[in-house]
Amino acid sequence: PSAGPRQTAATRQRRKTERPMPSDQTPGRIEAPTAPAALPLPPVAWTALVFLALHFALALAIPLVEDEAYYALWATVPSAGYYDHPPMIAWWIAGGEALFGATRLGVRLLPILGFAATTMLVGRIALLAGGNRRTARAAALMLNATLPIIALGFTAHPDAPSAFFWSLT
Repeated sequence: PSAGPRQTAATRQRRKTERPMPSDQTPGRIEAPTAPAALPLPPVAWTALVFLALHFALALAIPLVEDEAYYALWATVPSAGYYDHPPMIAWWIAGGEALFGATRLGVRLLPILGFAATTMLVGRIALLAGGNRRTARAAALMLNATLPIIALGFTAHPDAPSAFFWSLT
C-alpha cells in the first residue's frame, strides 16, 4: 500500500528546475526583459575620459606656447600643406576656433579630443589583436604614459592628428 503516486527521477528533476510563476503573470504571458538603468562604460572608455579631463584641465590652466601660436596663425587661412609640417593641425585648430574663438580651448579642443579618440583606438587595436578588456585598458594606459602624450597631450601640435590617423590604419 503506497501513500501516493511514486515520483520518478525525471519528475523530481523537473520540479527542481521549475521556477514558480510570479503572481502578476498569467500562464502563457511573457514579460519583456527590462534594460539596466545605465550601461557601464568599458575600461578603455574610462581611461580615455580620465585623461581627457586631465588634458582639458591642463589646457585651460597653461598658456599657449610659441608653436601653438604659429599653428594658430596657419588656422586663420587653412591650406593643403605647409613648408615644414602637415596641414591637419591647422584644420583642427580652425575647427576648434570656429566653436570657441581664438582662445586656449579653441586652439586645443580638437587635438585633445583627438588624443582621447586615439586612446579608444589603441584599446580597440589591442582587442583586435587578441587581447581582452584588461589588455585593452593596459594598452590605453601605456599610450597615455608615454612622454609625448604626458607632455603634449593638452597642446596643439602636428602629432595629435598624426597619431589619430596612424591609429586608424
